[in-house]
Amino acid sequence: MDYVDIIIKYNGRFSDILKRFNINGEDLSQGFGIAVIAYGRLRELAADPQVEFLELPRNLELMMEGSEEMSCSAQAQGKELGLTGKGVILGVIDSGIDFSHPDFIDDDGKSRILYILDLSGDDRLSDALSKGEEYDNAYINEYLKTGDGPLGPSDPLGHGTAIAGAMGGNGRESGGKYAGAAPEGSFIVVKLSPGRPIVTVDIMRGVKYIIDKAEELGMPVSINISYGTSNGSHGGNSLFEVYMDSISQVGKAVIAVPVGNEGEAGHHYRGRVLSGESLDVVFNVGPESGYLYLSLWKDFADKVDFELINPNGTSSGVVKYSDTIFRSSIDGTRIGIDVGRPSPYSFRQEVFIYIGSENTVVQGGNWILRLYGRDVVDGLFDIWLPINELVGEETFFADSDRQLTLTLPSTAARVLSVGAYDSSTGEIADFSGVGYVIEDIVKPDIVAPGVNVVTARAGGGYDSFTGTSIASPIAAGAAALMMEWGIIKFNDPFMYGQRLKAFLRIGATRREGISYPDPRYGYGKLCLKSSVENAALYINYDIDLYFAGIKNGRL
Repeated sequence: MDYVDIIIKYNGRFSDILKRFNINGEDLSQGFGIAVIAYGRLRELAADPQVEFLELPRNLELMMEGSEEMSCSAQAQGKELGLTGKGVILGVIDSGIDFSHPDFIDDDGKSRILYILDLSGDDRLSDALSKGEEYDNAYINEYLKTGDGPLGPSDPLGHGTAIAGAMGGNGRESGGKYAGAAPEGSFIVVKLSPGRPIVTVDIMRGVKYIIDKAEELGMPVSINISYGTSNGSHGGNSLFEVYMDSISQVGKAVIAVPVGNEGEAGHHYRGRVLSGESLDVVFNVGPESGYLYLSLWKDFADKVDFELINPNGTSSGVVKYSDTIFRSSIDGTRIGIDVGRPSPYSFRQEVFIYIGSENTVVQGGNWILRLYGRDVVDGLFDIWLPINELVGEETFFADSDRQLTLTLPSTAARVLSVGAYDSSTGEIADFSGVGYVIEDIVKPDIVAPGVNVVTARAGGGYDSFTGTSIASPIAAGAAALMMEWGIIKFNDPFMYGQRLKAFLRIGATRREGISYPDPRYGYGKLCLKSSVENAALYINYDIDLYFAGIKNGRL
């Protein structure tokens, strides 16, 4: 029987739903939960009065471009300010961590890692939802001493080790030269599986675990998530994004997310189809591409039909706007078109188109998605192809749009969204995802160094890395330093969440000739020293004003 992880927005007690359906699941708090249920029971679950909405998980990919060198200025500025991240938790949700690397061990030989939650053993093919294996600091220290125990390979990909190093490695193996932003912070790591696709529910579970642990320990926490996907509306309104916003307000936390490496990938298309007209969207598929998808988002009021045509000119036939599910094949290549419905959180409609399968090579060359405007009110639509890490550089739209090339969940309003720039030139990295300004939501928030950044390498030593994936933990480490300055040193006990983001924005370095906020730079380049100096102007201001208000009878 096929099972699926499902994200549930619920009311009442989540345990009642699990008991009623006799299924396994996990309460993520804030009215969100995940459960494992047979596909055939989804309709039954959706009809439950406690269930407000359901969302299938989406796959995410790592946001690293490759190995290339640079040191992080945030660490130097922190040292100048007397900040090291001590007393703050550094949360890492990634491929694991090489806990034996000297960068994560104190001078006394003790590990700086408080907990590792290993979720890599989850089985997606059963109805079981593994709680993972938890290893605490005492266990890790014993393992470092004796090598005995089931901890196993700590980071087979090396990505999580690089992220942790940039965020808070102490640089012991380099004499401090390659220390991360917060070299005395304490780590909590959630290890995800390198052997299967990472999905949104994995990230949700990881964030919940780290924030729960931080609250239990009574410590502020800065979390980094260097995963992303282009599969979504980019409007911040999926259950995944809404949950990220909600959980960001729990405890004293900040969550940093890279905007992705899609800036020049050619994976976004924006167009407008009119009533009575057709429009061809041409996209090239690389010669060795396997499964790929197109995620199209439009106004639900627009009635549009679709047709898919392969490089040989063979057509899928026209799929009407009123069809819900279409399955077929073109010259032996499997295709599917799922016409969605608006959710309670958005009036936009997704049309999800997939081509091939995990065991099939899709025919290379120019494909055409033809749109027929039947009864169109607005006509504007956006389409995203999968990110480079999934389909490579030879799959792209013939007439792409560089705007809106940031990846989820950097699109969530309350996370700290981080782009990348090249510190050797001062210019934005070509690959850095381009955001947008809509209402009061600006993406990215800031940019940080993301080209040739030297950080810890799994197995020992250091290597250089490029990508927004490495820029984000630098910003997350800088956020940890601000938390230390504000909360630990009690200069500002409320230095977390949107308040912290506001000071990172105001302190960012801005260049002449650029109108900020900018869809590439956000509010500018990360500058920890300036952010702390701006925050220092408000020391005791809020508390004094609050108590003055009480004294004067105004509150």
